[in-house]
Amino acid sequence: MSGMSRSVRAITAGAITAALSFSTAAGAFAAESSSPQNGPNAASAASAQQPKLAFSQLTSTVTERVHAQYPGASLLEVRAKTPGGGVQSISTWNFVYTAVKDNRQVTVLVDASVGGEVQPFTVVPHPWLGDRVLTMPIGMEPQQADKLLKKAGYTAPYKSVVLRHPLTWPVIENPLFIFNPGADGFVGVDVKTGEVKPLR
Repeated sequence: MSGMSRSVRAITAGAITAALSFSTAAGAFAAESSSPQNGPNAASAASAQQPKLAFSQLTSTVTERVHAQYPGASLLEVRAKTPGGGVQSISTWNFVYTAVKDNRQVTVLVDASVGGEVQPFTVVPHPWLGDRVLTMPIGMEPQQADKLLKKAGYTAPYKSVVLRHPLTWPVIENPLFIFNPGADGFVGVDVKTGEVKPLR
């Protein structure tokens, strides 16, 4: 299994921990994808050469690109691996959108480097379940969430981070930056209140 395998996961009530994994069995669905012209590591290579964009700015850039092809698309998740244990080590973000194509609901996946290099879309012919739509801007950058995380005592390195608004019971009121430190489980930072709490 690859670190950022693209899949569709149905999320049952309360199953928040299972929903936060980025990896599932390969071949779980058939996807339509155009091959990146610059190779699979183009986004990472570009990020090393370009100044980093603010997360909010990068999100706006990617969303504009997606809306040009899918005008009614809505953002559901933004995810990244953190090979250095923190947000400063992120080179590429993966954006997840819900959209309509040929009168059916599909999932649009887009990789973009922190420098603003947007890769060709991958369209999955299935809906992405378990998230509420994200309304941007959210008012918090990943670096701010990281500071709140550490201030609350969660100072260990983490493997990944995802911005999402889980559709769960009990209801989670606001979107969260969710960090994965590994064995200690997931920790969420509320983007509106700044509250930090473990997610089990």
